[in-house]
Amino acid sequence: MAAREPSFDEYWTRYVRFHADDRVRKLLFASTSVGLGVAAAGVLTRRLGLLAAASAFAFAPSIVARVAWGKSTASLQGSPLFRVAAALRAWRMTVLGTLQGEIDRLTDEAEPAEDFPDGDPLPRPNMVTDHTLH
Repeated sequence: MAAREPSFDEYWTRYVRFHADDRVRKLLFASTSVGLGVAAAGVLTRRLGLLAAASAFAFAPSIVARVAWGKSTASLQGSPLFRVAAALRAWRMTVLGTLQGEIDRLTDEAEPAEDFPDGDPLPRPNMVTDHTLH
């Protein structure tokens, strides 16, 4: 049986939680701004090469940073259209000054049960971490 694709709202919640770190958010905003600028330049100059390269300018810096910072993108798997829509929504909310409120709202909510199968976050205490191993 194939896994169910998440809705955009589910994806958006994971996306916001993933980008809650201020440095990740700043990089995302900057790279999305550059990507939008390159896309606009491609449209205005009628150069398809610039238009095609816009997504690389928008997404490559954040992908490189995630690898450098050791953040796994496994929780962000989903439709490429969701990624673009979420990046544009986050960019717009940053410009309007409403993104921090959205982050606060979505990170204050309890973690969904599917993230932690038995309800406990990792790392779980064990004999090594609680120093009862003799």
